[in-house]
Amino acid sequence: MLDELENRSIHLENDAFGRIFIIPTASGCRRQRRGDGPLEGASGEWDDALRSGWGGETMPAVVEWTNITVITTSPMGYLMAKKGRSRRSRSGVKDPLQTSLRFELAPVAVPQSTNYIDSFRELSKVNRKLLRQGQTLAVESIEFAYVANPSNVSVVQVKASTAGNTWTVHNSWTKGFALWKQMQNLVLEDNPSVAGKWRDFKIQLEKGQTSGNTLETIDGASFAFQTGDWEYSMFVMPQHDVNPADGLPLDALQYTATLIGDDSNAAVGVIDGKRSLVKAYADSRATVQDIDPNVPAAMSSSFFNLLTDSGSQEPELADIIEDENDKPPYDVDDYVGGATSPGDVPFVQSFGVASVGHPKGILPGFLAECGLIKIQIEAWNATGEPVADLSSVFADFKIKVNYARGANKGLLMTGMGQ
Repeated sequence: MLDELENRSIHLENDAFGRIFIIPTASGCRRQRRGDGPLEGASGEWDDALRSGWGGETMPAVVEWTNITVITTSPMGYLMAKKGRSRRSRSGVKDPLQTSLRFELAPVAVPQSTNYIDSFRELSKVNRKLLRQGQTLAVESIEFAYVANPSNVSVVQVKASTAGNTWTVHNSWTKGFALWKQMQNLVLEDNPSVAGKWRDFKIQLEKGQTSGNTLETIDGASFAFQTGDWEYSMFVMPQHDVNPADGLPLDALQYTATLIGDDSNAAVGVIDGKRSLVKAYADSRATVQDIDPNVPAAMSSSFFNLLTDSGSQEPELADIIEDENDKPPYDVDDYVGGATSPGDVPFVQSFGVASVGHPKGILPGFLAECGLIKIQIEAWNATGEPVADLSSVFADFKIKVNYARGANKGLLMTGMGQ
């Protein structure tokens, strides 16, 4: 395959997606590519040719376009590998999409200001089309600026957190989505025409997210764009109890769905509370044993073990073998993202700082499950002490979120559960 390359030199580029090797290829090389899928290693000539540039490691995924071969290890490069070549519209041009959005945060009188971004709600609003929430979305970067206030603030930090790209998060969303559709079909099977045209499974990140702290996109003059209909999905519980006074069924309980964290009851802005998909998933499935295998305590001194003892060490050796690695390398009861601490705290995926000498802060790219992001601001004064009241030093605080362009409706994303 190397004989078919028009240029054998290896070029290293650094861009928003991390470390990327680009190798110019000749026509027809695609038919002779090696490596079967995303993040799977290659071997042979490819591996030999790339070892020097890859620090001696096995080469990761190879994805070929018409003129180039791209090799990458970054999360967003992984999404590019899954999607393959870009799909284009009939006119040969990608669908236009506004992928950079500005938000204004209103810091409150606490040391840490917390807000949330529902990326797909805001992208749908600005681009005037439904972008469904059930996707893992690539964020290219987040930018913010230091607000000149050196007498009170020396350093500002912005953190971005998400649910975490774990199998428990993806499986929880998949099961929650399936049960939501099953619940809706109780009505829609007989009355399919009543379903909304823009019906979608929409959830919040955690119980702390409300309509009041979920940010809205602003324009160049800092005015929020007009909002459409974006209602978070509700689970309606079966009701078997009746009112003893009149014998009529009581109202069914209704819960807003959240992705991670613990449940809540009678939360602000919802009817009866919120229910976490990861917690519900953890409570509904079997898991491994605490100790596997379950070996009898007297096994090392048992008759059969002593019967074949060729020396004095086998009883002691049996005790060591019995005790080693018979427990899983994780807590059996704690699902990351579930209700047990620290699993109810989102993963900090990226953070950036800005100061007097470096006024522009940039958060590197990351993946956001369902496009849900938790944004937190902290600040410190010149002596290194936390600023206790952010509202006293920041009248407003603006950030810009840049989403990665890709082949899936103009965005770099892949479906939840995949």
